[in-house]
Amino acid sequence: MSKFLSILAVLLLVLSAPSQATKPKPPVERFEKGLFWSISKDGEQVGHIFGTLHSNDVRVTHIAKPVKTALLKADNFCIETFPGVRYFSPNSGFKSIIDDMMLPNGEMLENLIGTKTYREILTQLTANGLKEERIARLKPWAAMHTLSGIYRSDATKRSPAKKQVLLDHLLYDIARDNSATLYQLETLEELMAAYYAFPLDAQVALLKDRVRNLGELPIVAEEMVEAYLKEDLTQMLSLATDFISSNSIRSGYEQTYLKHVLYIRNIVMAHYMLAPLRRKNTFISMGALHLYGKEGVLSLLEGYGYQVKRVFIS
Repeated sequence: MSKFLSILAVLLLVLSAPSQATKPKPPVERFEKGLFWSISKDGEQVGHIFGTLHSNDVRVTHIAKPVKTALLKADNFCIETFPGVRYFSPNSGFKSIIDDMMLPNGEMLENLIGTKTYREILTQLTANGLKEERIARLKPWAAMHTLSGIYRSDATKRSPAKKQVLLDHLLYDIARDNSATLYQLETLEELMAAYYAFPLDAQVALLKDRVRNLGELPIVAEEMVEAYLKEDLTQMLSLATDFISSNSIRSGYEQTYLKHVLYIRNIVMAHYMLAPLRRKNTFISMGALHLYGKEGVLSLLEGYGYQVKRVFIS
């Protein structure tokens, strides 16, 4: 199970580094701030939704009282991503995850992105324990997110609590120990499927953008935590996409990135929420950026006839 949790921690991250591109401010969205929301249907409260940061930073894993109270009272708990049947297999599940992150036989990452960029990636990832034979065949999107994973905010740098878990897993443990009925909002297979149609030219361009900004990733990890603590979804989205260069923006790759990282998955997750919400008294946990804007799950839930209202937390 630890292997699954490790790969999830990498795949779920949407931390990115700033570029030198000057980007216009995004339009004002209704759902631009707020991590904790009450969900009602026909005037009756049926649950709560809480936006997380996929981090083990102790500032993030300190759960606010209103959130913990709702979690402990919940009969049903939804977690963002969990392996489905294929990936959960004890015999071949982890191998299947790795295989789906790899280029087809005969194709090499270096040939797609050039030797200089590849060597920079190789230096970073081998220093963090990855084998060169795997790195050599990573799909560009997989290399991009793996690079992000090694720079995420780490509680062990701030606290002697060496075994501090990600906030998502902490919430899961509390709900499980409280005997809540557990649901998943997407399978890991569905998460991976969101990347299958990610155009290769966009993958390559965005990976090169990421590599050019590797030095900024630790700064962004800290700024992401600060934006999260302020419940500022707009700032979080800006940080998640600021690594994208002006050339990539002009080519439309920023929207391509958001489509495959967020928007496709939002539709899947909003659909999977419906069954536990019908059972009422449901607590939903998911990455905070999935809440943002007209493409986010809060807006989608309204389309299903639900009412959402922000609950302010400190």
